[in-house]
Amino acid sequence: MSTKGWPVHVASEGGPLAVGTRVASSCHLGGYAQFAVIQKSEAIVIPDGVSNAAALALRSNYPTSLYALREVGQLKAGETVLVHAAAGGVGSAAVALAKWLGARVIGTAGGAEKVKAALSLGADAVVDYRRDDWVDMVKQLAPQGVDVVYDPVGGEIGGQSLRCLAYGARYLIIGFAGGTLTQLPANRLLLKNATAHGVLWGEVRKRDLALAERLTKDSYDAYSAGVLQVLGGQGYSFSQAQAAMVALEGRNSVGKVWLDQRGVE
Repeated sequence: MSTKGWPVHVASEGGPLAVGTRVASSCHLGGYAQFAVIQKSEAIVIPDGVSNAAALALRSNYPTSLYALREVGQLKAGETVLVHAAAGGVGSAAVALAKWLGARVIGTAGGAEKVKAALSLGADAVVDYRRDDWVDMVKQLAPQGVDVVYDPVGGEIGGQSLRCLAYGARYLIIGFAGGTLTQLPANRLLLKNATAHGVLWGEVRKRDLALAERLTKDSYDAYSAGVLQVLGGQGYSFSQAQAAMVALEGRNSVGKVWLDQRGVE
């Protein structure tokens, strides 16, 4: 079923929802459960034919990445962005959104399967950051440096990223999926007149609900118009929750990961 033209329908805009209506929402408590209480104003009705992967990514990963790239990073058409973990949940969203915003995208990913997945989203080039020379490869692709770094990995990967900066670049700290904090070499920021910015979507949702809703709507609208891709993910049954967490912790997942009480789709 084509999703083109379906509107973003926030549950609070209408009357009571029928039992069985599929909705996507943030969950403040009780996420690993068959039932959860949520704010009606945060629930978005999922149209028929829209996969769990797309519905959940557009509700969380895409607004996060859109906020980081457009609002914080001020990414402009024609600029070059380096996206780490480009086949992961937020990383794949960043690739798709950066292309939508008109940027040139260089991705990094771990292994051939993930490199291929990032390329399928439209990345202009993807390098395997498991290689010792990945920084040199990025420099070859962007001799003048990259304008924005989108980093959900942290650790050594984050620190080495600052060797790739262009003058006036913006380094976006999204998270530390690699397991360690990034030790930022301040001299590299100084030499490039660059800035480092922390990005925490949960705080945005708490402090500026109107902005959060606009970014979520923008993400859904672009997807419905057929101009924004979503990388398919993997669903796990509740009995496989531990396996899902192992996949995430080991950074073996591609795209969105979710639990489905009905089983694996």
